[in-house]
Amino acid sequence: MKRMKFAHVEGHTDLTYSEDGANIITCGADGDYRVWKGYEDDDPECIRVGDEATAIAFKNKKVFVGTDMHVLQIFSHPENQTDGIVTRFTSTITHISVNKDGSKVAAGSGDMTIKVKDIYSSSKAKEIVLTGHTAPILSVSLDPKSEFLASSSCDGTVRVWCLTTSKELKSWRWGPASNDFGNSPSLCRINFEPTTGRYLAVPFFQSSTVKILERSSWKEVAEIVDDRLKDISICCWSTCGKFLATASKAGDILVWDMQTKTVVNSFQHEKKTQICNMAWNPSMTTQKEIAFCDCKGYLGLLENVTAQAEGKAKLSAKVANSLTDIGDDDAEISISQIKKDTGFTTNAEDGQDVFTGVQSYSMDFDILDDGASKINSRPSSPLAGHSRRPYQSSSKKREPFQPGSSPVHLHHRYMVWNNVGIVKCFGEEGDQSASSIEVEFHDSSIHHGLHIPNTLGHTMASLSSQALLLACPAQEDSPSRIVCVNFAAWDGHKEWATTLPLGEGALALAAGDAWVAVATSRNLLRLFSNSGLQRAMISLPGPILCLAGNGSKLFMAYHSSLGMFSEQSIGYALVGIDRKSPIGYEWLANPQTLPLGPECDLSWAGFSDEGTLATMDSSGLLQVQLRSGMWMPLLDTRQNVKGKSDHYFLIGLSELEKCVRCVLCKGARYPPTLPRPNMSLLDVRLPLCDGANEKTQLEEALIQSTLQIQLTGTLDQTGFDVDDPRDKADRLSKESLMKMFALACQAEREVRAVEVAEWMPSEQLLQLAVKYATRARKRQLANRLTEMAEQLVRDREAEETLYMEPTRSSYLSSNASNNTIDDDRDMFISTPPVLEIEGKPKQSDPTSQAAENFCFWSPSGGRCYRRWQIHPAVESEQEKSFRQKDLGRFVFSNAFPSRSGRF
Repeated sequence: MKRMKFAHVEGHTDLTYSEDGANIITCGADGDYRVWKGYEDDDPECIRVGDEATAIAFKNKKVFVGTDMHVLQIFSHPENQTDGIVTRFTSTITHISVNKDGSKVAAGSGDMTIKVKDIYSSSKAKEIVLTGHTAPILSVSLDPKSEFLASSSCDGTVRVWCLTTSKELKSWRWGPASNDFGNSPSLCRINFEPTTGRYLAVPFFQSSTVKILERSSWKEVAEIVDDRLKDISICCWSTCGKFLATASKAGDILVWDMQTKTVVNSFQHEKKTQICNMAWNPSMTTQKEIAFCDCKGYLGLLENVTAQAEGKAKLSAKVANSLTDIGDDDAEISISQIKKDTGFTTNAEDGQDVFTGVQSYSMDFDILDDGASKINSRPSSPLAGHSRRPYQSSSKKREPFQPGSSPVHLHHRYMVWNNVGIVKCFGEEGDQSASSIEVEFHDSSIHHGLHIPNTLGHTMASLSSQALLLACPAQEDSPSRIVCVNFAAWDGHKEWATTLPLGEGALALAAGDAWVAVATSRNLLRLFSNSGLQRAMISLPGPILCLAGNGSKLFMAYHSSLGMFSEQSIGYALVGIDRKSPIGYEWLANPQTLPLGPECDLSWAGFSDEGTLATMDSSGLLQVQLRSGMWMPLLDTRQNVKGKSDHYFLIGLSELEKCVRCVLCKGARYPPTLPRPNMSLLDVRLPLCDGANEKTQLEEALIQSTLQIQLTGTLDQTGFDVDDPRDKADRLSKESLMKMFALACQAEREVRAVEVAEWMPSEQLLQLAVKYATRARKRQLANRLTEMAEQLVRDREAEETLYMEPTRSSYLSSNASNNTIDDDRDMFISTPPVLEIEGKPKQSDPTSQAAENFCFWSPSGGRCYRRWQIHPAVESEQEKSFRQKDLGRFVFSNAFPSRSGRF
């Protein structure tokens, strides 16, 4: 079962499929009917029909909708324009049914009447009005041959009507009576078998069974019994007529194979909510799927609901055909027939068996046995009802996308929204002349806003502080075209364009520091300079999914293999681009598998403000790359939303500021273009266990501060000013360690306290921990910590000794060789100078203290670079501190030996 998604506000919801199975069409209490271009569409097209839409059906590119204005309207598809009114009622329309060829439509209403109308006849043609029910209508079902109509009502009866005479033929009591559609204990959705109309399925609420009635005699020919059929509400035949789906008021969905008369699959609603309607995908002959909606306004999808039955059918076909008919006389089994049916033939020359392949077999299908039978779905053994997961891939390959963009099919959409600015496209469907592109920069000093006519039909964009890159896909009559606007151009020629080779289309774009990149349908990565120079191409490891650029780094995500069990197998690589060479490429991260959540797609990829690679999947989990091949979850955005169908649209993130910039989308995955939504700042919260626990909060603070210390060390080498963030992170790390140590001591967890102490980086922190343990009267713990502090000091001294020995040896060897060189060449020697103290001069006043002369000397040439004098009686506190402390530390750190009486 796919994860359910928000479709409409809470209330009665209805749905149907388009005939090609590409669209799911829903309606609900918010007054809209919505066209979903597949279940993964997170931004459906909404058509307002009133304050409430109560029922919906689809046939022959027409959408039939019942509204709160008590009218049955027709809308054209896919234009979704009003195409007339079929009929009117005096109360709410509760259900709609269309016959097989789409010539007749029937609707039931809360005014206890049913109307059937031929939509192809003139408007003056008299419609058929069926009366007889004494309560609101619950459901109607037209016979595929348009001879009969079945209906159910709140009066507790199911009735069959003859459309020729408009008379009632038969009636049954399905359950208790009620006075209103909303108060009915069951929806009692009845359904004719869609291929021939030979059988009618009726859910009987009182007996918790489904009865199959035969068309000609209206007698019961089968009864479906199962414990999960309690409070049965809906019956729905598959389009092939071989399977029947049932739903109960408690949210149990059962799929029945009407040939083997068993349950082949079962599902349970996530929240055990009542299901309002179900519909089979009419385009799927295998791996059938069912869409359903509930009374809370949510939409769900069941995939491969008949996989188990189809697998058994193929197996039984092979077994059945491997045996020959048993003769009346000898009752023998033909070995030659078994060989033939299993794919072996006998070679006439040598008599050896040769495998030529298994033949395919067709099965005659008879939906039900003659005569009444009782079907029980419960297996004979405890293990009979469980099936092993089929070894096959049901995952769909994700189409290429631009990070920070909304779907292409929208008329008004974001082509890209990132840290630099926003690129929006406005236009009408099929009218490229009216389409336009607007570019807005967050920092107006980069460039002023742009308004570009979209005459070429660009659908992709990438924006950096140096360039704007646009691309349109290849069409049958026109190749894919690339257009780039170079903001840094100073010669007056900012824009350049190029055309991709015929048959090659642009799929993904990226822009970086002095370069732009285009991934194409031929699995090629084409790179250009910002001025339009072509660089060497790169062959992609697989079909591209998306690109992202930052500085000299280019991230690429691609399909590495076919995923299994609804999983995506996405690979990624990181390329470094040298702007000074047309072939200056290197792998910063070799192609590897990108980690994604279960049954999740990649929804965003990019870089943080500090240049760290980051991704987010469709479940809302944000991850950053610690090092090549190692990823760490940084934030679960689902923990910050209130509604189940709310999502965050990611824009960017900052690791030093520990915040994520995003937009909250209510009931959707993508924000609207007008009015532009406000940007939200989410604090980074690691998805640790027991997030409200004090221990967990300290652990999170320690992890984040340690990551910041590591990050500032990297950024310091690239010229970032990170002194203040580094000091804050170091202080937070020490505070967290001491608090964690104190918390472990208070909880009598001494082993945990020792583990915390092992993370302490200095002997000063260990000494504080020793003092705390001593005051807490934990002598054993204090002794262990003292040993750890002493060992830390010994290790540090050993490291300093190892560091000093090569420096001293190198200096002595260089000094011996430099003694033979003339002193005048000291200016070309890079050896650092030595701070020395000259002899104290004599003073005329015996009571005065002697002054000390300080000077910097060249160790190799003896040249004095700077000299000054400090008198102890008049020296400042700073000079005194330098003389007493800093001088000794300077000499010790450089460790230069004395020369000619100097030290």
